[in-house]
Amino acid sequence: MKNFFLTLALMLLIGIDVSQAQTVTESWALGFGLKYPRYASVNITSMNFNYGAYLSIQKNFSEHVGMRLKGGFANIKGEWTDALMNNIKQTTNVISADLDMVYYVVPCAPVSPYVFAGAGGNYKMIKNGQSINSDNKLGTQLNVGLGAEFKISPSWSFVAEYTYSVTNNSELDGTTVPTEINGRDSYIALSAGFNYFFDKGAPSPQCEPCQGIQGVPPAMKDMTDYKRIEDLIKRHITKEVTKEVVVDRYMSKSKDIRIISVLMPIIRNSRYRELKL
Repeated sequence: MKNFFLTLALMLLIGIDVSQAQTVTESWALGFGLKYPRYASVNITSMNFNYGAYLSIQKNFSEHVGMRLKGGFANIKGEWTDALMNNIKQTTNVISADLDMVYYVVPCAPVSPYVFAGAGGNYKMIKNGQSINSDNKLGTQLNVGLGAEFKISPSWSFVAEYTYSVTNNSELDGTTVPTEINGRDSYIALSAGFNYFFDKGAPSPQCEPCQGIQGVPPAMKDMTDYKRIEDLIKRHITKEVTKEVVVDRYMSKSKDIRIISVLMPIIRNSRYRELKL
């Protein structure tokens, strides 16, 4: 029992750090895991060395509501004292099938708590019962409980759960007391396992409101048209450079012409004076 709780606590701590998986409007899931059952209200003393397992299939109709068919096996032990003061070890193997309604309190959170309630049937195989020693006892039971779903990925989640089951008679522990009137045996179960979502609907707009946005408005697309802006810049730079080159050439030629026009009369006069002399 101690190891079970340590393992469960470790898995819960790991689940707290995982990223949130996408929540959908509806889904189908297969579940499987282990459980620790124990007598809750019986006529014998409960023992700790118990074990069990479960399989389930679940249909979630919305983010909040689902229905689950869950089958399980539980090996539950107890002890009682006979007339010679000997301790007798009693064992009940229970095969059960339950139909439960599930309600998720906070479906959009990474760790989603839920409650459930339902009814089902059980088949009890009793060994070393005090007053009942039959291996073919059929009965019914009512279930209530709570749990938490830790979302690991879009297809997987870790589930931890507590279940309280009440049977329709006092035969679960193999002991009936003559003074009992409408006696009801009960047992509890702590379970840990995984859900695999093999079919999913559309993403939930309740949990992810941005799912409805398909893209940015056309006006924003025009504003971020970097290719168009680059073409405009290239054309603008080309015109300026060409203009500057033309201006530089023009200015250079103009300066040469003015210099020559100024120097020519001086050169001519100097030649004339030389010839005259």
